[in-house]
Amino acid sequence: MNKQHILIPLFASLYLALTACQEEKSNRVQLTEQKVALLEKEVSELEEEQARLDQIYSETLQRIKQLEKVRELAEQREAQRLTDDKIDIDFIYQKRLRFIKAEELLTWQYYIGKKYPEIHLMDGTTYKAATITNVDSKGIGFSHTIGAARIAYDKISPEHKQLIKDCKTIPTKQRADLENYIVEETQARRELPSKARQPLKRPLLE
Repeated sequence: MNKQHILIPLFASLYLALTACQEEKSNRVQLTEQKVALLEKEVSELEEEQARLDQIYSETLQRIKQLEKVRELAEQREAQRLTDDKIDIDFIYQKRLRFIKAEELLTWQYYIGKKYPEIHLMDGTTYKAATITNVDSKGIGFSHTIGAARIAYDKISPEHKQLIKDCKTIPTKQRADLENYIVEETQARRELPSKARQPLKRPLLE
């Protein structure tokens, strides 16, 4: 009986200890499962967030590529526009220049053979019975009573202003006006692309 009295409490203590141990183990397993479930949820949320960010990145990258294509196309169009403008302006320049040269030639031909009782120079020299034999952009050639001479416009006396004006001043001004126009038109087209579709300043070209 004494042994039974001793063993029963001992087994009871062991049972209680084992039960407590199992409960603690069960609690730990449950806690671990909860942690695992929480981690799985966090991983799932992170994966979803990563997928969302990947989608945003992909869409942004695609948009950048589209904008890059638009930029390249715009640059190509602008380069073509500048090329077209240059061709257009060069054409107008050459056309107007040919017109100026033709006017010069007609004017010079008009003066060839023209007679002057006297041609006076800035230094006081006088040529008598002069007949114009040659005219160009630099000066005139003429025969006179004792031979022939060729004189630059800036050496001819101002009293022959009509000759100087027709053969030198007007053509020079026309060329200068043309050069200024080309510079202004080129600059205007660079500053205002839409001007490439507008007619040139026709009054100069009439």
